[in-house]
Amino acid sequence: MTDGPSPAAAHGETELRGSFVVLAGGGSVRMGRDKARLEVGGRPLLLRLLEVGREACREGIVVTDRPGGYDDLLSGWARQGWPLRTACDRSPGLGPVAGLEAGLDAASEPSSFVAACDLPWLGPAFVRGLVEALEGTRGEGDPDRASRTAGGARGPASRPRATPADGRPRAVVPVREGRDQPLCAAYETRAAAAAADCLEAGEAAVGAFLDRLAVRRLGEAELAALVGREEALRGTTDVDRPADLLALLGPDAPQAVLDPEHADPRNDPNDPDDPNDSNDSNDPNGGIR
Repeated sequence: MTDGPSPAAAHGETELRGSFVVLAGGGSVRMGRDKARLEVGGRPLLLRLLEVGREACREGIVVTDRPGGYDDLLSGWARQGWPLRTACDRSPGLGPVAGLEAGLDAASEPSSFVAACDLPWLGPAFVRGLVEALEGTRGEGDPDRASRTAGGARGPASRPRATPADGRPRAVVPVREGRDQPLCAAYETRAAAAAADCLEAGEAAVGAFLDRLAVRRLGEAELAALVGREEALRGTTDVDRPADLLALLGPDAPQAVLDPEHADPRNDPNDPDDPNDSNDSNDPNGGIR
């Protein structure tokens, strides 16, 4: 990394927009070790994501349930010329909705991109594209059209959705293989209030959080048209289990992660809604961090 503002900002190539929120709490049960520290291309996933955020957004926020848990990784960022701070879950153990509430509440920009910490190929163009779509500066159109046609995980057309007076969406969420990707999505920062309402009502599922928002869902074709086909596929590719890492990195995957001894005996690898995994960015109904 280099000191000073991001290359994009320094050369005026792109306009930085919104806050970049990384959810780095949770137990990483399926992986067997902290995914934020997994190295891909010689860099921990957390730092790879922050470098992406630095190219796309005005500030960065790392949400964790362990205060100071990533100080060793983040210590050099104070010299990078990009505002970065940490926020802690106020309701630890309640999964990604608690992280969403903490991260969005800490953000100072009107729009935020929220990313799980297990997205190794997320790129700045993906982040910018969704934030711009949320802000109405890119891909404008009927905000509910994608939601009605994409067919999200729980049938978004049948979900009750709050409709803002201005008719604009409060979130832009990709849909991949029929499943919402809510932790690779753009939100109005004021959606923190909806997350807080969920927590107060005892509703920890991310689907319940989305139900409280007007959501524009981007099906695969629309997402590809917005950010490019390759960027769309890479941006929503996550690593939940050692097998995912092996498929991604092949022989370069860390052997310590692939060791079966690191698997948590509570985890059923065939259960996509396993409550023991709070780092699954593909599960819209449970823990995603």
